[in-house]
Amino acid sequence: MFVKVFRSIFDGTLGSDPEARHVFMDVLALASREGEVDMTPEAIAGITHVPVERVRTAIERLSSPDPMSRNPNEEGRRLVPIHEGREWGWRIVNYQRYRNIRDQRERREYHREYRRAARAGKGGR
Repeated sequence: MFVKVFRSIFDGTLGSDPEARHVFMDVLALASREGEVDMTPEAIAGITHVPVERVRTAIERLSSPDPMSRNPNEEGRRLVPIHEGREWGWRIVNYQRYRNIRDQRERREYHREYRRAARAGKGGR
């Protein structure tokens, strides 16, 4: 799976927590197209080769409210349970938002085509 990771991940509150940031980046790579990671901490640890206790600690941090978060959704949490009452499986709160952000090349190409079409429209009048 391919996922975009933006530099801003280092600028926010995760920037000062390398353990949680590392696991979050791993979880991003393991997520479905919908931004869900329907796995146990043991499964995540097995795939990523991160000790399970580090995974659990990071998930606890990522699932906790963050009053300093730049995004108020879900009180700043990065992960929320897929199913209430189940101890595993999470949805990445801002997954779709970041997934939809175009990278620089896509943006430049879009604007190039837009300007080309605008010039063509003006020249035909």
